Order: sequence, then structure tokens, then C-alpha cells
Amino acid sequence: MARPQRQRGRENPAWSTPGAAVATRAAGATRTAGANHMVGMLPRLAAGTAIGLALALILRPLPAVAANSTGPLHKLNTKAPVLLRADEVIYDRDQQIATARGHVEMSQAGQVLHADIVVYNQRTDTVEATGHVSLTEPTGNVLFGDYMELTDQLHDGFIRGVGALLVDNSRAAGANAIRTDGNKTVITDAIYSPCDLCVDDKTKAPLWQLRATQVIHDETTHLIEYKNAVLDAYGIPVLYTPYFSHYDPTIKRASGFLVPSIGHDSTLGIVTSIPYYYVVSPSADVTVTPEYTSSRGPVLNALYRQRTDDGQFRLGGSITQSDVPIADVTNATASGPDKIRGEIEGAGRFNLDDGWRWGFDVQRATDQTYMLLYRISTEDQLTSDAFIENFHDRSYFNVSSYAFQGLLTGDQNRLTPYVLPSIDYHYVGQPSALGGYYTVDSSALSIFRTEGTDTRRLSTTFGWTNNYIAPAGDTYSLHAEMRGDYYSVTGGSDQFGDISPSGNYVRPLPLVALTWRYPFVRSQGSIQELVEPIVMAVASPYGGNNTLIPDEDSRDFELTDANLFAYDRFPGLDRYESGPRVAYGLHAAAYGLSGGYTDFLFGESIRTRTDSSLPIESGLQNKFSDFVGHLTIAPSPLFEATDNFRLNYSTLSPADNEITATMGPSFFRVSLLYSQLASNIAAEDLGPTHEYGIYTTMQLSRHWQISGGYVQDQIEPEGEVNTSLALHYIDECFDIIFSFNQNNIEIQDVRPSTSFKISFRLKNLG
Repeated sequence: MARPQRQRGRENPAWSTPGAAVATRAAGATRTAGANHMVGMLPRLAAGTAIGLALALILRPLPAVAANSTGPLHKLNTKAPVLLRADEVIYDRDQQIATARGHVEMSQAGQVLHADIVVYNQRTDTVEATGHVSLTEPTGNVLFGDYMELTDQLHDGFIRGVGALLVDNSRAAGANAIRTDGNKTVITDAIYSPCDLCVDDKTKAPLWQLRATQVIHDETTHLIEYKNAVLDAYGIPVLYTPYFSHYDPTIKRASGFLVPSIGHDSTLGIVTSIPYYYVVSPSADVTVTPEYTSSRGPVLNALYRQRTDDGQFRLGGSITQSDVPIADVTNATASGPDKIRGEIEGAGRFNLDDGWRWGFDVQRATDQTYMLLYRISTEDQLTSDAFIENFHDRSYFNVSSYAFQGLLTGDQNRLTPYVLPSIDYHYVGQPSALGGYYTVDSSALSIFRTEGTDTRRLSTTFGWTNNYIAPAGDTYSLHAEMRGDYYSVTGGSDQFGDISPSGNYVRPLPLVALTWRYPFVRSQGSIQELVEPIVMAVASPYGGNNTLIPDEDSRDFELTDANLFAYDRFPGLDRYESGPRVAYGLHAAAYGLSGGYTDFLFGESIRTRTDSSLPIESGLQNKFSDFVGHLTIAPSPLFEATDNFRLNYSTLSPADNEITATMGPSFFRVSLLYSQLASNIAAEDLGPTHEYGIYTTMQLSRHWQISGGYVQDQIEPEGEVNTSLALHYIDECFDIIFSFNQNNIEIQDVRPSTSFKISFRLKNLG
């Protein structure tokens, strides 16, 4: 019975049932019709393809094994079988030639060869395949050709009319391909393009293609070289180079140029850059980016990265020679046109063992406006630190040092503190048999300045906490602590203009707190509801805030929903919230089975009397504090909105209000921001803010995406703070980014600016 015809290349080659065979013998030849065979005389026919731009042909031998064969075929027995399927197989014993005809399909180790005819000459050790030749590799790449010949124990070969369809749908073609020495492939008259062909007319030239008279792939060096390469756009030559090279895809990290960019900035002028990436070793690399600005001269950027046996680190920075005078009125210096300006940045993390780790962060600039002027960063403070820390059982230990550099107009670096060292130790004890657990928190700190106040501080807190759940379901948490602080101050002024006299100061700070919560929970259909009243009472003596003690770490202070139920609401140790007080609030939430939820908190704090040590506009300056809370509504992944608020306790007018909302599906996401914050009189650099903004990301189509943001400041005279817009096009063969930014910041030599930038990348070319 005749076997049904198969469509070549569409059937799983892993079959096991042999077809019926009818054998005839004539003139020393053996003919098998409709055969499924393991044949030792047919070796591996294998080829690799050009991945990316590589039109590389890899023709390697594949061992074969004879099954049910006799005579001289046994000498080709190896461990790996070749599975042959063909309409007809003929073996001429006299000439030692095997011929497979009709829908020939050979497979081994995931590679499949299709052809109309495959001929193996055992004497010359040559394999020829003709007629609709295709070779599918395990990677998914497919080679095509009119004629294929393999020689020299199948290490060398030739393909006429070679073509390739790569796994990423890229296409390559050439007049012929020749492989020599088992590792070098030369393709003549080669064409490569990752672009899809026109659906209506496939004869039209693709968006871009690369042509070369010769492409050479050396598998030993993993280098692909192009001779007389021409880049075509819509079939029109636009770029020629006599030589071009890159590494093949087996090399994951290779030295070479990265994607260049060009743009225009109203301050810097025309800005162009082209990064160069250099592989130092398997664990280290360097990226050097020369940048040219037509108005401010060249800038050199560099970044070094390395992984070590116990961690990793990076060090980078930039440098330029300014040709424009810069007036730095804050630090009473002026720079001429030959001033060297630059910045450094870096970070490292290293594990000493399972419990110890050390690391560093470095950020430093030559002046206050360099990073802002050259669009490197909008940070208003740079922090450098080095630390060593230990995690062990229930304790944590840390030794750190810090150096700060202020970049705001009022910052005076000669008054900016250095911290050397800062030592912290925290321990949480095991719960005892009698209930509760104890804690130990200790710190030592030394702060010094080039000019001004120097401070040394020692602080230790012993605490004990016991939690209890009553039979009715309400919970109680009793906390007691005793803290002791010692200060040694060398008099002088600080960056805030405060003057502290020299002296030594000691203060004991006891505290007892009791927190009560009563959660009520119920189910309403698919919704779980929670209502939880909360009351916290704190007892501590008045005083403790000696005005002779410098305030280095507690100036940024205000009442929020996050610290409403904190025992001490100051963020640091230099200031202490003293006196009896009560905080109460209501927490309510609803949770849906589908993932949506709503969360609400509202409360305030009450004191027995006012405390002048609490900052004005903090929300705690009166007996009755302002009301604070938050409301989050997130019914589904398509919408989430949160309002963090503080309301004046007497008028209920908003003192602070921060609203964020995110909505829309992944292809059209919009985020809204509204912020109105009162000024903090205790920290003069924290003035009032009132701004709103919108950010969006939209997938316009399959290939086009747009993103942007707009921030409007209602207090600054200029109003607008920043506008950004980016338009991104990406398809199978190239992508391009158009970006626009407008900034109204004006500090010293930085003026409001508008910039436009274009980055363009051809797929697989960088």
C-alpha cells in the first residue's frame, strides 16, 4: 500500500514505525522503497546559520550508527543515530554510493535536513544534496539552498544559492557559501535584513538591508567580517564602508560602539554622543562616552564595572573644561573659562561571609550646578558613605561614615557636616515565658565641620514590649523604655544658621505607652470588611529638648498618618517628643476577592499642654493636633487613587494634601499628582509647595508608544517646573526615540532650557 505524501518540513521527525519495504536486487545495487532507516552510511548533515547579521554557515560532522546494515557500513558506527526517511533509497555496492530520493528527510540531534535527492559517496567521503534543500537547526534557524556539498570528513562544504530564515524572523541570502578548515565560512554577494517584506509585494526592497561582496565568519575568533558593505534604505544605498565587523551571537559581551544619539539643548547647543563599550575581562567592563556640546565644549563620561568573588562595584564620572565663567555666590568663589568641572559616582557591595557585608557609595561634584547644567542629575544633595554591617540571629550592627554636598543655592559646604563614624546596634530578645520581649538600641555618632559646630553623641535605649489579646478579640500592647543620651558639643554655627555653645549634656528620657486596638471583621458577599478603632496613650515627662543641643537629624518633622501612632514622632534622636499625650484614630478597610480594596485611616493627637520645642506648622504645635489620615481606593488593577492629608484641627482646611492616582490598562496608563504642603519653619530650606502633574504612557499602535510628563508649580513665578515627552517607534528591524524636555530651573549659571534628542538603532547593528 502506497504511503501518503508528506509536506516537507511540517511533520515531527521523531517517528518510530518503519514503512513497508520491497527489496529487489539488480546489477549489484540495493533499492528500498518507502523506507524508514537508521543508516550508518549517511553521516550528519549539519549547518549553523548567521544569527543577527552573521551569514555564518556551520557545517560540522555528525556521527552515525548503522542499524540492520551489513558489509563496509559497519565502520561508520558511532553512538549517535541518523534517522533517514525517503521515498526511495539506492545503494550501489560497486561504486559505494548511496542515493536517497523523494521527500528525503534526515534528522539527528535536533537537526533536520530536507532535500529532493541526497547522495553519499563513501569512497570520496562526500555528501551532495540537491533540490529544495533546507536544514533546520535546534535553535529554530533554517538554511535553504539549491545545492549542498560536504567534503573532507564533512568539515568543509559548499552551498549554492544559500538563504537563511533566522529564529527572530531575520532573513539572509547569498550567491554561495564555502566552508574551510572546519571553522571558517565565506559567503559571497550576501544580503541581510531583519525587516519584514511587504505583504502586497514581496519583491519590494525592505526598509533596510545590508549588502556585502563577502562575509567571513571565523568560529575560532567568533568574528564576522564584511567587505565592501552597503546599507540600503528602501533599496537605495545610503552608507558604504569597505570594512565592517562585529562578534557573532555566541559572544554575549563584546567590545564595540553602542547606540549614538544627537540632539539640541537651548543651553548646551547641539549635543552628540557615541558610547564605546570595552570588555576588560569576563568580570569587568568599561563604557566611555565622549559627548560634544557646541556651546559648552566636550564632556567625557566613563563607567567602570566589575564583579568580584565576594561582590560587585562600579565607578564612574564625567569631566569637562568649562569655557564659560561661573559665578558661585554661595561659596564666594568664581571660576574662569579654564575651570575643570566634573563629578564622580559609584557604589560597591561586598560579602565578607554569611553575616558580614561592607560597601560604599560615592557622589561628588566640583560645583553646585555642574550636574544640573549638563543634564546628569537633578539631585539637590550628594551623599557619599562607607559602611560595614553584620546580621546575626536577632541583632544588627552597623558602622558608617558620611560626607554630604549640598547643591541648593543656600548650601554652604564649609558648614556641611561630615559623619565619622556613625555606629548603630539593635537587638530584639526572644519572647520570655512570662510574656513580652526586650530590645536594645544603641548608637554613637561623631559630626564635624570644616567650620562650625562639632557634635559627639552617645545614646542607648532599653525597651520592653508585651502584647496581649483579650478574650473579646481586642489587643493591647504595653511598651516601656528608658533612653539615655550624652552630648559633647564644640561651639559654632551650622548650615541652618543656628549657633551652639560648647558644652557637655546628659539627658534621661523615660517613656511608657499603651496601645489598644479592637478589630471588627465581617463578610458581605465577596467583600471582607474591617473596622478598627485605635487608641495609644504615652506617658513621658516634659522637657528633654535642651536648646543648647544642636539639632542635626530632626529638623524635617511633621505629623502624618505614618507616624500618628509612633512613640516618638521625631525622625532622629536630637529632638524628643516629651509630655503626656494620646493619639486616637479609626482604621477601616474593605477587601474584594478579585483583588480590589479600599483603605482609610483618620485620627489626631491630644496633648495636655503645648510644647514650644515642637516645630511650627508641624501639626503638633497645639494641644489638639491637626487631623491626619489617608484614603486609598483601588477597585481593580485599572484604577488606584490615594490621598494623604492633614487638616487644620480648628478650620478643617487642608494643611497638607498629596493626591496620587493611576488609571488605565497597560497600553494607556495615566498617573496624576497633586501636592500642597505647608512650609516647615524649623527647616528654612523646606518651604511650602503647591504643584500638580500628569504622567502618561500610551501604546498608540503596534509600533508606536508615547510617554510624557508635566509638572506645574503654583508658587514659583515661572509656574511650570518641567515638561517631558518621548515618542518611541520600534518594529522588527529598527527603533527610534524622539525625546523633548523643558525645564524652568534657574540657579547660578543654569537657565531655563529646552532640549530635544534623537536616538536611532538598527536591529542587530546597535
